[in-house]
Amino acid sequence: MGPKKNYLVRQFSSIAASYSESSTKICIKDSPLHKLGAPSDSRLDPMYVTGLADGESSFYLRFNKRSTNRTGWHIQPGFKIELHYKDAIICEKLFAFWGVGQFRIQVNKGRNSVALFIVESTQDLINVIIPHFDKYRLVTKKQGDFELWKEIVFMIKNKEHLTMTGLRKIVSLRASLNTGLTPLLKEHFPDVIPSAKPNFALPSSFSPKGRRPKGLTAFPDY
Repeated sequence: MGPKKNYLVRQFSSIAASYSESSTKICIKDSPLHKLGAPSDSRLDPMYVTGLADGESSFYLRFNKRSTNRTGWHIQPGFKIELHYKDAIICEKLFAFWGVGQFRIQVNKGRNSVALFIVESTQDLINVIIPHFDKYRLVTKKQGDFELWKEIVFMIKNKEHLTMTGLRKIVSLRASLNTGLTPLLKEHFPDVIPSAKPNFALPSSFSPKGRRPKGLTAFPDY
C-alpha cells in the first residue's frame, strides 16, 4: 500500500471516529474523503470488476408495504458491492468505472465500517449494470441469481409489478433468490411456489495459464 493510500485510510479513520451514531451513512462525493486526492478514473479491468462482484456483490430487491400503491407493495431493485472501509478506494473506482450509482461509507459503531457502491435507479440498472454482466458473465452460481433478478428488473420497467399477477410472479422469482423470501413476504404470500433457477455451466478454468489477472494491476501504487 503506497503512502497516498495510507494517508487516505488515516484520514477516513479520523472522519469515522467523529461519528457516534450506531449507523451513519456518509456520501463520499459530498464528504471530505472525496477531496483528499483519491484517484477517480475508469482503469479497472471489466473482468476484475466481475470477479469482485462474484464474491462481494448483491443483486437485491426490497419489498415494502405501501397502501398508496395499487398492489399495496413497493419494490426497489438494486445492486450493491460492500467492502471493508479500508478498501474504500476500490468502491470509488467502481463509481468512476460505471459512472452511475452512489459511493458511500457506512460507519457502524462497535463493528467494522464498510464502503459501499450502490445502484438503485432502474434506468441505470438496465442501461449500465445489466449490460456489463451480460457481456462479462459471472462464473459462480451467482449467475443464476443475476438472471432471476434481471427478469424482475425488466418486469418493473414494464410496470408488470403494478398488477397482482405480475407481483405474484415477482415474489415467485424472489423466492429463488439468495436466502428466499423474508418473513414478511412469507406471511403475505404463503402459497407462492419458487421459480426454477436457470441452468448454466460453470467454466472449466478461471484464469489462463501463466497470465496474471489484469485486475491485479488495475490499481497503481502511490
